[in-house]
Amino acid sequence: MITITEIKDSGFRYEPEQPQDYIMGVTSPLPAPPVIFPNGHGWTKYRAKAEMQFNKHFDTFSCTIYSILKATVAYLHKVYGVETTMSEMYHAFFAGVSIEKGGTTARQALESLRLNGWVPDSEYPFTAETTSEQFFLKPPETIILQGKDKLTKWKVHWEQLDVSGNVPHSKIKEALKRTEVLCSGYAWAERGGEFIDLGKRANHMFKIDDYRGDNLIVYDSYPFDRQYDQDSEDVEFEKVLASSYRIWSAHRVWLTPIVTVKKTNTTKILKDKDSSTIFFADPVLSEGAFESYAANHGKEVPKDKEGKLDWDRIEIDGEVELKK
Repeated sequence: MITITEIKDSGFRYEPEQPQDYIMGVTSPLPAPPVIFPNGHGWTKYRAKAEMQFNKHFDTFSCTIYSILKATVAYLHKVYGVETTMSEMYHAFFAGVSIEKGGTTARQALESLRLNGWVPDSEYPFTAETTSEQFFLKPPETIILQGKDKLTKWKVHWEQLDVSGNVPHSKIKEALKRTEVLCSGYAWAERGGEFIDLGKRANHMFKIDDYRGDNLIVYDSYPFDRQYDQDSEDVEFEKVLASSYRIWSAHRVWLTPIVTVKKTNTTKILKDKDSSTIFFADPVLSEGAFESYAANHGKEVPKDKEGKLDWDRIEIDGEVELKK
């Protein structure tokens, strides 16, 4: 027996990748995020409290935003120890969500996070009594400034895992070693405890944060019965996908902290022990920045057999005071 509770208006608008989109291993120049869970299991411990994308009055058409922000909250918690919430209502305006257009795309929602930052739920809450007019309004300038201030401390990265249309489950399982995965597919038809796609086009976006054998695990923004209940248990939002379930698109999102280097009035002089090559460098400098600095001045930094910077061949050869 198949139980169908089709979501006709979740707010996901499917579109194939655009020329400017980064596709992992194809067009993406982004360094891969670090491996967090070598076996791909562990993200479920960092799930944010389940939230419905609707209240007593209306559906927000914001499944894209809900899944993206929940994955971002989990990443901050696990990787950096930062526990926070993120307001979905803050992004509805910037992501171009509208009932008339049927929601928004994954790209628009991800770009909203990258360009506008975030604010906690407490600062811009979506409640049981929020109206649709309130939800889709442009946030007040004070809230926008607070959201964008996050971008002075964090850089948001996102990319597609594969060309859209039919993403292999194996690629999603591999990606779970580094981040949770944002996927789209048909919602929802259940048979024998697993969710199937009925051969239908994607109409919903959700996050995948685990797998059990051949089955991907969804942490959704709808409880299965789609009934509004502020006290719903997290387990009511978990769905087990059949191994044959078609994933139409898959993205990942992660953050890196922006490190501000404190400037001083002195610069160290570094010298290659095996040559007369001299480099000038600030006291605090990453390997990548040091190599780029040298390359910009026509210098080649010493490297070991593995192609990494050979710091054993570099010595401090003094310090120079900069003119003010």
